Amino acid sequence: MALGTGKPRRLGDVAQAQPLALMAATAQSIAPDPGASGGGGGMRRGGGGGGLQGAIFPGKGAIRVKFHGDQRAIGADAGDPDRRERREADAERAAPGRCAAAPSSGCRPGRPAAFSSSSHPGAARCGGYHPAPVLQEPPMTLPIRLAVVLALAALAGAWAADAGAPSFAVATTLKVGGEGRWDYLVCDPTGQRLYVPRSTHVQVLDAASGALLADIPGTPGVHGVALVPEVGRGFTSNGGDGTVTIFDLATAHVLGTVAAAADADCIIYDPASRKVLAFCGDANVVVPIPADLAVTGAAEPAVALGGAPEYAVADGLGRVYVNLVDRNEVAVLDTRAMAVVARWPTAPGTRPTAMAMDPATRRLFVGCRNQKLVVMDATGGQVLADLAIGSGVDATAFTGGCALASCGDGTLSVARADAAGRFAVIQTVPTRAGARTMAIDPHGGRVYLPTADLAPAPAPSAATPHPRPQPVPGSFAIVVVARAGG
Repeated sequence: MALGTGKPRRLGDVAQAQPLALMAATAQSIAPDPGASGGGGGMRRGGGGGGLQGAIFPGKGAIRVKFHGDQRAIGADAGDPDRRERREADAERAAPGRCAAAPSSGCRPGRPAAFSSSSHPGAARCGGYHPAPVLQEPPMTLPIRLAVVLALAALAGAWAADAGAPSFAVATTLKVGGEGRWDYLVCDPTGQRLYVPRSTHVQVLDAASGALLADIPGTPGVHGVALVPEVGRGFTSNGGDGTVTIFDLATAHVLGTVAAAADADCIIYDPASRKVLAFCGDANVVVPIPADLAVTGAAEPAVALGGAPEYAVADGLGRVYVNLVDRNEVAVLDTRAMAVVARWPTAPGTRPTAMAMDPATRRLFVGCRNQKLVVMDATGGQVLADLAIGSGVDATAFTGGCALASCGDGTLSVARADAAGRFAVIQTVPTRAGARTMAIDPHGGRVYLPTADLAPAPAPSAATPHPRPQPVPGSFAIVVVARAGG
């Protein structure tokens, strides 16, 4: 029975109604009822136009539920039976055609005698309708009543959230091939092209088919790509030689190269300052580059961050938030003054490597290598939640009300907040081992995760004390994850 439909007429019918409807009757839209007495008034949920209503009487241990004009009370006046009798007697005296045989029995005129209760000896004389007796239970103390209501409300909210929870799944895998490792790929604003760093070059792919559209050469140790459609340019961060390559978005031709700093890694565009920001891990700085810089020009002076930057996100209002992986902090950069104005710890998260933002709620989603997704307030830096995720996280994103964390162990964690703002992981999507970074289609919400078949890591050496598994040549692919029905 759907909420507000059907006409249950006995308490037994109430017990058979859907649990969600019962909990909603008790817990939804509760507001003070100045007309109720006992302990500072009651709490009542209005039920405009009939349907389902609920009332809670704190002073007398009552939860009263009304279905389409009939009332049923659970412990409604168990703490004060005299009060119930007085109220029902008053109601009987006020009703036209009340039953003279048993004025306190709750007789309802206007129904045939066939509907009368055999427990009422005056039924044949008055022809009234006598509903089943009100069920009463022992009184509950106020703390118990509040605990029950809150528990029902929480459970109802959880059921409702689960019913509308998005479901993600692998939709397809784009087989790309080509040589080189990969890092931060990006989807263009149209959702039609993917820019994929591949160690020494950047592949431009058709987002639907994975077909190679162009290849941008001369990007040694490339980590990321920033796109600035308003000036028709793209920028790559080249960790191998600490430079930034500028290329034409329409033709993919290289326009020039700008010196940055050692280990140019994450690169983003900040609309507020109209500058591209290259974050350089080994140098512990960010290098601002005007988006319309002459191809023979130079970058602006580097800004010290006080730690090794890993990934950053701009809010579009003049603030950029960047992970400092070696300090377990988020640094806040004022991009108009080009200065760090705040530092916020990520504890209990450690080694923060990934960053995303929901601009509407000003929530940051910080992926940490101790398998935690930290939800942080972008106004004051308070940690609002820390959620368990997979290992080897290297990217987070926010899309369609959900925070995503892609992890190198081959999982994609999906988290979101309920109506009360409490975050939880609602799904873990199996992807593929090595799929640790991602890009989001800004229109369809599709998630692109690059990876390859991986061979075992070589033995440690002095040069590489922590070797990684090696991609099998020619096996590079992009796993595409989409919402169910998307």
